[in-house]
Amino acid sequence: MSIDTRLMESLDKMAEMLSSYTAETGVHFTCSEADVIAEVLYRAGHADAAAIWLGVHAEDDEPGEPDGSGDKHAFLRTDEDFIDSFDGEKALAYVESTFGA
Repeated sequence: MSIDTRLMESLDKMAEMLSSYTAETGVHFTCSEADVIAEVLYRAGHADAAAIWLGVHAEDDEPGEPDGSGDKHAFLRTDEDFIDSFDGEKALAYVESTFGA
């Protein structure tokens, strides 16, 4: 088994874990850290897992002020008052536009 095959198998496992039961750990990462993980997932062919990861990460992000301050991914939330909500379509669009270039 080549290193590329083993790496892809490991990334597949990582994508599965980070888009399911461990996704909730995303709230403990900074926006920049969450983006790095999402980019790795995206480039490994797991755009949906990257979107879920960022969506769950965003659940704890605070909306910004008119001056642009605030958390980077807060716009992914569907309800500012309800933490457990994010827009999957927005998250996927963000992932594809940010990392797809």
